[in-house]
Amino acid sequence: FDSITTFLKTASHRNPIVLVLDDLHWSDRPSLMLLQFIAREISGSRLLLIGTYRDVELNRQHPLAETLGEVSRERLFERVVLRGLTFGDVTRFIQVTSGFEPPQSLARAVHSQTEGNPLFVTEVVRLLAQEGELTAQNIQERESWEIRVPEGVREVLGRRLNRLSQRCNETLTIASVVGREFTLGQLDNLIDDLNQDMLLDVLEEGLAARVIEELPTMAGFYQFTHALIQETLIDELSLTRRVRLHARIADALEVLYANELESRAAELVHHFAQAETIHGPEKLIRYSIMAGNTALENYAYEESLTHFGRALDSKEGQDMDGETAAILRNLARAQASLFLESETVESVTRAFEYYETVGDVANAVTLVENAHSVWEVRQLAGILGRAVNLARTASYPAGRLLSTYGFSLGITSTDLGTAEKVLQSALDISRAENDIALEMRTLAIWGHVDGFHIKWR
Repeated sequence: FDSITTFLKTASHRNPIVLVLDDLHWSDRPSLMLLQFIAREISGSRLLLIGTYRDVELNRQHPLAETLGEVSRERLFERVVLRGLTFGDVTRFIQVTSGFEPPQSLARAVHSQTEGNPLFVTEVVRLLAQEGELTAQNIQERESWEIRVPEGVREVLGRRLNRLSQRCNETLTIASVVGREFTLGQLDNLIDDLNQDMLLDVLEEGLAARVIEELPTMAGFYQFTHALIQETLIDELSLTRRVRLHARIADALEVLYANELESRAAELVHHFAQAETIHGPEKLIRYSIMAGNTALENYAYEESLTHFGRALDSKEGQDMDGETAAILRNLARAQASLFLESETVESVTRAFEYYETVGDVANAVTLVENAHSVWEVRQLAGILGRAVNLARTASYPAGRLLSTYGFSLGITSTDLGTAEKVLQSALDISRAENDIALEMRTLAIWGHVDGFHIKWR
């Protein structure tokens, strides 16, 4: 967060920067946390943040509601409420869309029925254009217009989709289950009765109707022009049909991504989770672990919690094994990074007891040797002692473990002498192995322990 904020502030020194974040109501929690961080840091910089969101999407439990509450405390925060388009705006929009100056009766009918809602105006005018209503002859001859805005925007979108061929609707339905963005390669692996040229014809029909659009980044990449179009198509599927589609997509993507499974794991998890009743939990667990590890390496700790938590839930009811212990070990790393201390200790304890039981000394020691916070080493004092005994039994080079154990003893016991003996052992190992990092770590911990016991000199 600090790196991104510093980058933006530094970049704005030369030229002012406006950063627009669209559709904040769809943001994940880590992105909103980043927004809060930047908002607190941009005072005095030439950086303007603009975030747009639909307030009808919010309730008190929505993550964005909490973020708005936090950033509203900043003196530089200002909320701008966007009202509906004016009569003049609607008139101009119809003119740009149709290429003709619209009569006031048409503009008034559209404005009245949509109340200027930009999405409704856009969809109603597009629908009129598709139905051939916005011709020069119609605009000149018709004196009155009756515009029926459906009860919801999905009905407007549904009518647009109804104008497409059955084959196009079927293809786009499969694409909607793939995601908001999809590729030609993905669909090619999912639709057996169309060759690639025929599939391109179908997609070009969707492009012409502006239901989908091509992404400029690379050929063969598409997205739905609006998320509500994707949602409309998905909502028309029965639950059973949707689950079966997710199962097919999961199988197809697994083959397509055979050489990049780790980087695509989160995408695969989504589909295997939706199709768990068909595929079972095995692949869901496998890809959840992959996605969690990738998120952990990228410092996306909240995301990794979700993936590891899902993997644990899928193994619920099974006996503890090495895979479950590994999930708990990495889950503890994510929890510790987010200062979820009680959860961290619980995960570490469960994993350690498994390693201790099966005699896996290396993993048992590695699990606890990196405990760092005062609260954590206090809670793990008993386990650290057991780990030291394990390491000695196996003659394991336990410098970091002894260093951490000395820290634990030093802040949980009034007997400073025992802690100093343990820390001296850690120092001896660091010097014998010429491990300067361990030596510095141990001296820093010893200084902390001495300070804790009021031995400032």
